Amino acid sequence: GEEPESDEPVENHRPGTLCIAARRLDLLSGWLPAWHLSLVLRYTGGESVEYEGASTTPIPGAYGPIVIRKRPFRPRPDRHGVVVDYVYRRDLEDWEQALDVETARLNTAAVAYEPLTGPNSNTIVRTLLLRLWLPPIQPAAVAPGFDHEAL
Repeated sequence: GEEPESDEPVENHRPGTLCIAARRLDLLSGWLPAWHLSLVLRYTGGESVEYEGASTTPIPGAYGPIVIRKRPFRPRPDRHGVVVDYVYRRDLEDWEQALDVETARLNTAAVAYEPLTGPNSNTIVRTLLLRLWLPPIQPAAVAPGFDHEAL
């Protein structure tokens, strides 16, 4: 029979955890609490990479297309936030490669940003989770656009 998998490091593999980050946004002067979601790949050993969707411009009525940025994850002290571990993986790097391909596809598609109904940054998180064949689970009570059809 085959040996069971272990958590021992394997050469050329980078284990870690895929996380969902949620940052609180207060819309309409605090009357509508909502959450902005992003995906975080937290590698064992400390490095974390974030995939975050946003509008091209912050101008209401002229947001432009959604743009996804990949960068080192940085918690934002100016917003209440939470990072929820979603799934551990022995080789997280292959998911990072898949997310890079999907990010390029979505950025090229130039999908119009709709803040309240989607598609928006929360729709991007849903789309990326589905691209990885993961159930689209979100940790926030109100995340407008998360239930929008995946892109």
